[in-house]
Amino acid sequence: EALRSWLNCTAMKSPIENIPRDFINSHGKILMELIETLTGRSVPGKVTKLSPNKREQPQQLFKQYEECLAHLKGHGALLNHIRPEALLSKHHYVHICSHREATKLTPSQLLVRKKELEKEHKRVSQLSWITVIYQIIKIYVLNRVTQKQFDVLPGVDSKRPLPGFNADRAPTADSGDNKKKKKRKKPKADPALTGSNIYSVSEGLLLKWLTYHYVSLGPENPRRITNFEEDLKDGSVFCHLLQSHVPTIASNGRPLFGFKRNPQSDEDSKINSEKFVAGLRELGLDLSIPQSAFLEPNGRDMLLVVIYLDQNLPQYVPKTTIEFYGVLGERVIKSIELRNPAKKPISYWVTVEGSPDFKIDKRQLQLENGTQEQFPIEFVSRFTKTVTGRLTFRAQRDGGVNAATMVFNLKSMVHSRKAVFTHQIETDSYQQKSVEVEIANDFSLDCAFQLSMTQEVLVNNRWEDACQYIRGGANKRAKGGKGKGKKKGGPSRKGIGLRKSDAVGKSSAVPVNQLSDELKEAAFPAPFYCNRSTVKVKANSTATITVDFLPLKPGT
Repeated sequence: EALRSWLNCTAMKSPIENIPRDFINSHGKILMELIETLTGRSVPGKVTKLSPNKREQPQQLFKQYEECLAHLKGHGALLNHIRPEALLSKHHYVHICSHREATKLTPSQLLVRKKELEKEHKRVSQLSWITVIYQIIKIYVLNRVTQKQFDVLPGVDSKRPLPGFNADRAPTADSGDNKKKKKRKKPKADPALTGSNIYSVSEGLLLKWLTYHYVSLGPENPRRITNFEEDLKDGSVFCHLLQSHVPTIASNGRPLFGFKRNPQSDEDSKINSEKFVAGLRELGLDLSIPQSAFLEPNGRDMLLVVIYLDQNLPQYVPKTTIEFYGVLGERVIKSIELRNPAKKPISYWVTVEGSPDFKIDKRQLQLENGTQEQFPIEFVSRFTKTVTGRLTFRAQRDGGVNAATMVFNLKSMVHSRKAVFTHQIETDSYQQKSVEVEIANDFSLDCAFQLSMTQEVLVNNRWEDACQYIRGGANKRAKGGKGKGKKKGGPSRKGIGLRKSDAVGKSSAVPVNQLSDELKEAAFPAPFYCNRSTVKVKANSTATITVDFLPLKPGT
């Protein structure tokens, strides 16, 4: 069941229901399509059209399977014990085998032998087909898991130390002039991967991948994952693996929320298996494997599951972060350019998680072959604080190998606020004036708003001008002339009256423009003031607060 589900989810152009029946009934066509899908090359000896003569068909299919097995063995498949006739249908199997022994047996003995061959076929055929399919997966899928591929895998830091693995893989250094002459040596192989007499290097890298994501979330007892049976039985490793790639899937209300990180009983293992299967289903990675397969794991089946996850989960690591830079309450639109270089159209399911401030118009997108399209994302900020989201393009599989899933992080960057309304207040210096400000609650719930005030002088923001105005020199600066000094009898009456001893140059006091910022603020306090720090407003209603304005210097 696990093998059939894996093939349907990864490589088959049309779903299969039974192994080996569907392969036999197609006269090997499904087998050839499987190899061609995984390799991108045609298979030698492929039968394009069966002979109309039914007597020639068994020999024709026998030759096809014989050349196919030789092709697979040439690529490293261990199939020396598989005979080509074992892949034939029961009728053709009996025909080929009985024809070989016909000259040695009497007619009655031959009839008995045919009955024996019919019983033998069921046992031999199923075992042979499963062996061939697993060997195809090994040489064309598993062997692609290499150290080089592991080092560049999204979400993996290959230099990070892991329990039970060698972190030092630096190449050995050459000395003197030999550096130029000798080729650069490869990094040292990790003994934990090459020293096993049970698992291949590719299988060891998959176990290392599981260990990396399990340890990265900081479990109570970090350990090395050493097998595909007992270490995966409690389900905690699989749950850690999903959360490491998609952190939000373990948040409140999501499938992995509350999974048992350190299971102590069979019931805990069952809960983890249920949550893991639910998490796969939400991500669109449902393998249709029954939950019982995880509670009593078979090493070969679990290897298929890990291979499938290794192929798909790294796609859920965000490619980049899209920042929405704008003013509070304003509409900001960013677009992602998507291209389809393939020969077939690609369909995506599009989802947005996180803040509801991020919105999309389409939930489904189809890209025709050789085309490109701009996909817009709209953001309207409601708060100044940073909010985040997650945009996912999940490809719909339509026969063969499907397109990759794409994930982008979304982040708001509100740099300023836009005024809802502007109140203009005019008054003389030292003359207080009040204004009523209306605060509206556009939310559907009662809210308590925290009030804060930011003040800034826009005009005449020069302390020299303020000091000159106070000392009666405003008119001279306005005319732009140098002036001939003050009139006898003291400073001008048009300024704020000061004693004659306080005139510029005759006072021992430090000028205001030379004071520190703290003293300047004490000399000229902020003109706006509100005696409230919070205000409560009911849902979809308004409230009024009073703001006082008392300017201590001219300006805007």
